[in-house]
Amino acid sequence: MKQQLLFAEAVISDADILILDEPFNGLDPSYSIQFKKVLKKLRDAGKTIIISSHILADLEELADKQIFIKKGMIMKILDQGENNASKNDPLYKVIIPNLDIETIKRIEKIPVVLSVDTDREGQVLVRIKTGHFKTMMEAFKVANIEYKDVVKQDQNLTQLYKKIYNKD
Repeated sequence: MKQQLLFAEAVISDADILILDEPFNGLDPSYSIQFKKVLKKLRDAGKTIIISSHILADLEELADKQIFIKKGMIMKILDQGENNASKNDPLYKVIIPNLDIETIKRIEKIPVVLSVDTDREGQVLVRIKTGHFKTMMEAFKVANIEYKDVVKQDQNLTQLYKKIYNKD
């Protein structure tokens, strides 16, 4: 009950920024669903909502951006809204020997490609439209893009959490 009252107080205040610590902790599922609907409406109305939570599924559902912090340091920032790509669209790591900017530009021109980025190892991360893996691979061949391997990346926040915090 206390959690519900604190949440109501935060929403009623009409603040531009809400900071919520474990807002769904101890709530039954029906209240949790209602609160999520309210938070989505506030988010869509332009409010900034900062949520600290150990329930990663809630963050995946609600957050436009996730920030992972370890020992006071930002370890990873995920922006789900970048390049209009859905977090449900598949992401692939493409291992390309002698990667250069021209190769990245050719990948960006492929119609099924939604976004192109590079990781810390200098490999290409390509997000494509769902169901278009074969089309992407055919486009690589047509564009003369040589690669060693293509590995689908798991964008699940739980998997990312385990990787960042070295959890098994």
